[in-house]
Amino acid sequence: MRVIVLVCVSFMVVLAAVLGMRMSSEALAVVTGVVCGVVAGIPLSLLALMLAKSRQVAQERGSPWQAAGGWQSGYPPVIVVQGGAPVPGQMEHLQPVLLPSHQRPARQFHLVGQDDEW
Repeated sequence: MRVIVLVCVSFMVVLAAVLGMRMSSEALAVVTGVVCGVVAGIPLSLLALMLAKSRQVAQERGSPWQAAGGWQSGYPPVIVVQGGAPVPGQMEHLQPVLLPSHQRPARQFHLVGQDDEW
């Protein structure tokens, strides 16, 4: 078994050396980037697999809340608390200031590129 692993590793090293000698620097940079990207993605893939496995185990066991007869849909209950009427004097600073229509200034429009003869 060790001999087979040693032969495979040595073959891969010799193949990489031969290809590295014949490749241009741009192609070698691309291959190096791909290899580094794959190597960087391995830990994240393992982490995602561990997280998925832990979620699956938690669903199979059931959470303590579900075991106690809580929510069965997988989502916690949503509780909405609606407040009463606002206290007088509390909301005045939020009210918009509306001028009566006779006190509003007239809007003037200026057309760009038109003569003022209109």
